[in-house]
Amino acid sequence: FPSHDSEQSLKSIEGIDIAWCFPAGTLVDGKKIEDILPGDLVLSYNHTKGYLEYRKVLRTTKRKRPDVLYKLLLSHGLGDIIATEEHPILSVKKESKKNIEKLEYRRISELEIGDYFAVPILNGDNNNIDDLFYFLAGWYLAEGHLLKWKNNVVGLGFTLCIDEEETATKILNIAKKYNLKVAMSKRYNKNTIDIRIHNKELANYFYTLFGSMAEGKYINNAVFNWSKNAKIVLLNGLFEGDGYLRRTKNGGIQYTLTTVSKKLAGDVVDLLRTIGIPSYKFEYVRKEKNRFNVFVNFNPKVTAIITCSCNNRYQWLIAKTY
Repeated sequence: FPSHDSEQSLKSIEGIDIAWCFPAGTLVDGKKIEDILPGDLVLSYNHTKGYLEYRKVLRTTKRKRPDVLYKLLLSHGLGDIIATEEHPILSVKKESKKNIEKLEYRRISELEIGDYFAVPILNGDNNNIDDLFYFLAGWYLAEGHLLKWKNNVVGLGFTLCIDEEETATKILNIAKKYNLKVAMSKRYNKNTIDIRIHNKELANYFYTLFGSMAEGKYINNAVFNWSKNAKIVLLNGLFEGDGYLRRTKNGGIQYTLTTVSKKLAGDVVDLLRTIGIPSYKFEYVRKEKNRFNVFVNFNPKVTAIITCSCNNRYQWLIAKTY
C-alpha cells in the first residue's frame, strides 16, 4: 500500500480509504489475525480470474481500537463479522440480489438489514492439482532447493543418491506431465542424480510454502488447510526422501524423519496431528550442526493409511492404532 501522512491515508485497490481492520481474535484461515505474519499465505479472491487462490501477505498493520465497531449478523448459520466502520464488504443491495453483476465493495457501515453478503464456496482441492503435485512438494521439502541466476529464482533443483533412479524418474515424469522444462544428469564422481526444473512461478510458490535451504525449510500455515489426502501425499514424499523405519523391541514400528530445520520438525509434528497421527520431536547435538528427529511410534496392531517405497530398500507406512 502507498502511505502518505499516516495509516489513515491508505487506499485499497477497490478505492476505499482508511486502514480498515478486524479486531484481534478474528480467524483468518483458522489462524488468529494477530498471528498472521508477512510471508504467510491466506485465501483470497482473484477478481480478474474469478476464483479463490492463496496470496502472500506482504505486510501487517496494527491500530488502536476505535470507539465504534460494526457487527454483521449473517443468516444461514454463518455467524457474524466484526470490523471497523470503513472495512469493505463484497455485497449486493437487497433489491439487486438476483443480479450478481451488482456485487461491489461497500463500507460495513453502509450495509442495511436485508442486503446480501458474498460468501466463498470451497469445492475442495483444485481439480488441476493431483497427488503427483503434492508428492513433488514433499520431495522438495526433503531434497529440493532453489535454482538461481544472477540472484533471481528461476527454478527448482533436486539432488538424489545415485541409487534413487526410480524416484528421479518419477520426479522427471511429474515435471513433464505439467509441461515444465526439466533436465536430469548423473554425477558418478559424487554418486548423485541432479534434476533441474526451470519454472520460476513454481519455484516461488514452493519457496513461499516451504522455505529454502535445509535449515530454512518449514510448512506454511496454508498447507494445514489442505485436504487430508493432500497432506498424506505430501508427508509420503517427505518421509520417502528424508525418513527411515525400524522395528522396536516390542514388535512395533518406528518411523523417523531427520532434518536440520527445527521449524520443519515442529511443523511436521503439527501436520501429522491434523490427520490423527501422534508423533514427537527430539533434538540431538552434533559438532557440525544440530539435528531434529520426528518419531512416529506404533504398536503391532495398526491400520495403514499410507504405503510407499523408501529409497527402494524398505517398505514403510504411516499408520494409526485402533
